[in-house]
Amino acid sequence: MTLCFKKRTYQFGCLVIAGIALLLIVDKFLIQPLKIKLLKKKQIQESGFNKKKIAFGTTYFGDSTWFDYGSSGFDKCEFSNCTYFKNIQLADAVLFHGFDIHSRNQIQGISRPNDQIWIYYSIESPYSDPIDQSALNGIFNWTCTYRSTSDIHMPYGYVTKKSIPLSNPSEIFLSKKTKLAVIASSHCGTIPSGRWEYIAELQKYMSIDVFGKCGKTPTCGRFDCVQQFAKEYKFYLSFENAKCKEYITEKLFLNAYLSNMVPIVLGGYTRQDYERIAPPDSFIYSGDYKNASILAAYIQSLDKDDSKYLDYFKWRQYYDVTSASDNPACLLCKALHNKKLVAQKRIVNNLHNLRNKTAECLSSNSNSLMTGLNSYLYSIVTMIFFAMGICSYIITDRWN
Repeated sequence: MTLCFKKRTYQFGCLVIAGIALLLIVDKFLIQPLKIKLLKKKQIQESGFNKKKIAFGTTYFGDSTWFDYGSSGFDKCEFSNCTYFKNIQLADAVLFHGFDIHSRNQIQGISRPNDQIWIYYSIESPYSDPIDQSALNGIFNWTCTYRSTSDIHMPYGYVTKKSIPLSNPSEIFLSKKTKLAVIASSHCGTIPSGRWEYIAELQKYMSIDVFGKCGKTPTCGRFDCVQQFAKEYKFYLSFENAKCKEYITEKLFLNAYLSNMVPIVLGGYTRQDYERIAPPDSFIYSGDYKNASILAAYIQSLDKDDSKYLDYFKWRQYYDVTSASDNPACLLCKALHNKKLVAQKRIVNNLHNLRNKTAECLSSNSNSLMTGLNSYLYSIVTMIFFAMGICSYIITDRWN
């Protein structure tokens, strides 16, 4: 009995020793090398050698530096292993700003490694393009614009549905909103959307304060002014400088929604452009009204009816609005880590379709043109019936 116990104890001890020895072997030859490998990988990433490098192939509205060089702009991104880089030859991707491309030769002269991705970038409307974009077909690999058909879709803002509706959204303080409507803009004169002509017509029937280079000079900065407007004004004129497909800018997201003003909108290609991205029943579409006087009358009726005015804020209970930056850092880094997109090695041969003013945009007089066309057609139809009546009278009289 004693010998048996001693034998089992000896066997157990041997198993323990063997187990410990096995653990030491695994640690030495598997775990430690793996730890060292992971540590080296982390050090390489942190040192920047393995980061996706993005360079700039043009200026940005004439400025030689688009965004700050380095990786700080990517810190809060889902994919943060990227950096803005100076050396084009060593970059993984190169950004080209459409507004600053004045000829095909301007960028064809840039030496280009075979695996480098060239990206066409523009968040302005096609009216800002200095040349016909068909001249740039066959050069770029990706497009990054506000259009949802782009390789990298970069809208001016986002609307997302809340997972849990708010029971008590923050209050809109109507007592302080003593002024009617406001717009701030630095893009003056005749522009494709006919913005200022329509505002001039509206001002015949309602009060609109204009700030910026196109009106009164404010004493505050751009975004501070918008916050100040939010306290005093009920409506913001989110009037775009062009009426193009999906071209809806910060004038809606930041200046109106995030500033607690009801947006009166002019832009996009149709009303559906707004309906696709905006919370329901949250905006007033200028194109719904036959003329400026009818729109102004509706605005003034809302000004006198607090309940109906506040209906335009019910969306805040169910939706969140985010205004996007013009820095595409997060979207670019995510795309550069998309193995499927990178592997496609595609060439953009139809840039002219994406940036076609005729197909993508409406002229400034499109609404008035339709009104005129309807009147013209009515006149023709009237004349036809009148002529038919005369002919009928003549024929009848002759036969009698």
